[in-house]
Amino acid sequence: MSRPVGTAEELERRRRRAVDLVRRGERPAQVARFLGVHRSSVSRWRAAAQRRGGEALAARPHPHRPPQLTDLQLRALASSHEATQASSSARSTGIQPSTPGADPGSGAGSAWNSG
Repeated sequence: MSRPVGTAEELERRRRRAVDLVRRGERPAQVARFLGVHRSSVSRWRAAAQRRGGEALAARPHPHRPPQLTDLQLRALASSHEATQASSSARSTGIQPSTPGADPGSGAGSAWNSG
């Protein structure tokens, strides 16, 4: 089953609105159609609110797999990626990384010496 579209807060607002509309007398099927959800979701939200109160409809963070890399490892990976991107960009443009202190016109086939 996939997670519905929207932030946790938006989903909470939708659940609370559904329960409120049913309490005001709207039929669950109509509320479900109006909100674009399944009728069983509206019934489940209403039952949860009756059993556990409004807290049952509260936003919950999306459960996900815990990260496998430490913050230090993530930073190292990002640095490595940036260095690779810069090197790749230099190769595609024909620009060679410079060596500090080197004379740019010292190479035999250098564009600096083509005059």
